[in-house]
Amino acid sequence: MEILMQLLVSYLTTLGFAFFFHAPRRAVPLVGLTGALGWTTYVLLNQWWVSLVPAVFMGALLVGLSGEVAARILKLPVTVFVIPGIVPLVPGYGLYRVMYQMIGNHVDEAIGQGVEVLLVAGAISVAVILVSSLAGLFNRAGGEMRSRRSGQRSDG
Repeated sequence: MEILMQLLVSYLTTLGFAFFFHAPRRAVPLVGLTGALGWTTYVLLNQWWVSLVPAVFMGALLVGLSGEVAARILKLPVTVFVIPGIVPLVPGYGLYRVMYQMIGNHVDEAIGQGVEVLLVAGAISVAVILVSSLAGLFNRAGGEMRSRRSGQRSDG
């Protein structure tokens, strides 16, 4: 039951950011689904067998992948789906804890928490860039295959 609540809250959170970023109305349900899938993946992996950073990486991979698919379906830019979809994974609370520890003059704790925040942010970035790069390669390869079948050259 708790995982269903996580799914619902992450869906609604992502919807809020979709409205904030002025996503087209027809995209809003898929934007919410993108964020909910990413967050739920992170929660399930982190609870069951994967540590924080790899779990966030896998959740961000799913956000990137579902964003690419949704963008193709609705013929919209991928950023419409990925930017709001990634928001639930952003380590805002971790950054808050770093600042709180710094204010309390607990430098060692702040550094430890800061390293974790940087690792999570890096995992998100690498996952989104990886999916985007692979999608670009597949699109380019698909375009070359189509042009060869039609007898055209793609030398440019």
